[in-house]
Amino acid sequence: MKQTAVMAVAALVGLLIWADLRFVVSHQDSSSLDKAMGPRPNILFILTDDMKASDLKYMPNTQALLADQGVTFTEAFVTRSLCCPSRATILRGQYAHNHNVWTNVPPDGSFWKFHDQGLENSTIATWLDGAGYDTILIGKYLNRYSLYRYGSDAPTTYVPPGWDQWYGWEGVYRDATTKYIINENGQVGAYYRSDIHETDLYARTAERFIRQTAGGAPFFMYLSPNSPHDPAYYAQRHADMYPDAQLPRPPSFDEDDVSGKPEWVRNEPRLASTEVNKLTTLYRNRLRALQTVDEMVERLVHALRDTGELSNTYLVFASDNGVHLGEHRLQGKGTAYEEAVHVPLLVRGPGVPKGATRSQLVLNNDLAPTFADLNGVQVPSFVDGRSFKPLLRANPPVSWRSAFLIEHRRSAEDADILTIPDYNAVRTSRYLYVEYPTTGEKELYDLGADPYELTNLYAGTSPQLLGDLQATLDELKSCAGEACKTAENGL
Repeated sequence: MKQTAVMAVAALVGLLIWADLRFVVSHQDSSSLDKAMGPRPNILFILTDDMKASDLKYMPNTQALLADQGVTFTEAFVTRSLCCPSRATILRGQYAHNHNVWTNVPPDGSFWKFHDQGLENSTIATWLDGAGYDTILIGKYLNRYSLYRYGSDAPTTYVPPGWDQWYGWEGVYRDATTKYIINENGQVGAYYRSDIHETDLYARTAERFIRQTAGGAPFFMYLSPNSPHDPAYYAQRHADMYPDAQLPRPPSFDEDDVSGKPEWVRNEPRLASTEVNKLTTLYRNRLRALQTVDEMVERLVHALRDTGELSNTYLVFASDNGVHLGEHRLQGKGTAYEEAVHVPLLVRGPGVPKGATRSQLVLNNDLAPTFADLNGVQVPSFVDGRSFKPLLRANPPVSWRSAFLIEHRRSAEDADILTIPDYNAVRTSRYLYVEYPTTGEKELYDLGADPYELTNLYAGTSPQLLGDLQATLDELKSCAGEACKTAENGL
């Protein structure tokens, strides 16, 4: 009995000492932690706007400095193919049905929806800032930032929680034909594109930050250029590039037979020659606009190398969604089709194998938990995504998600997606299955045999396959947190 009592007391003392040590460690300053654990890595996250994965072939610096020096994810997707919902997902690691930012404008979306729900109080910025990181946002934040709820101009000095430095784009990109506004740490600055293209301004700001903070606390940089979003403003020095670039015309371009598609697609007319010409011009301008992004990548890699930070920095390159340029007769985004949901994703950094590819299904849901995991920061239980840090190893795990959800909610206020009915979809490495609850229509595509999504197989598919897809979709469309990960592994 005495021996048992002594052991119990010793165990209790041990627990108290362990708890006290945890308390001490958790309250050390970040420099002490860095000395104890080694330098924590920086994260430089570059997020383009409406960029297709195929656009990378026109960005030689990005290919040479990121893809060739790191991992290319060939199966990277967004779970809601629209700017503001996708960016809300990136900041929080949640499906849209959990953060409830569905569109780019109020009342169902925009900065205001994100802000009013208090979602800014727990994002990747607050998580890393709380762990001692210097956090900085440069560029686009969320649609309608700096505007009154219903669109009128209202320049703001508001900086969301978690950001130590802030250079946020204000207003509507399409309206900024010559002049644009940046909230620079609470001071509203006006610039003219004739003097400096906004991507060049972002690059200058980012480079200055890297050089001035080198050797200090680790940093998290969210660098979000507006390019190549329509109307694809480009720097004048690139005006003569790609004069003969041809608009891609895959088999889905101006799709001839859409009889198997849902009614909203069948209602789309064939593309007139004038529309094709406009799309061609836009395509060439998109390629020109991406050149400033490509030059920015080179500039920042050189700055990191000059300051000795490159070997300790993860560089992550992605886009908020893709875009239709005539495929299935469509323009814009919001769909579950490949053109809208498939995005580029490149990662270079410490221990990341060079020139590797990964074909696992990775999502915009995964970015925030990955950034946290790269630095040993625990994420809140509300996070739906998973860290893809294991996929950055030389020998990645065999087991990974087998399915994910794509979702959409229609809004009369958002003209970009007005014609697309509500839908829920499940995507696997082989199949895309879509349900439109308001119309009762359904789509199924075998992506192995039909990568351009031309033939809807729903009517003639085996009940077993449909049952499996429907069951997974039913779980995914209302999942939250760990339940999403379980449902994603269901097929």
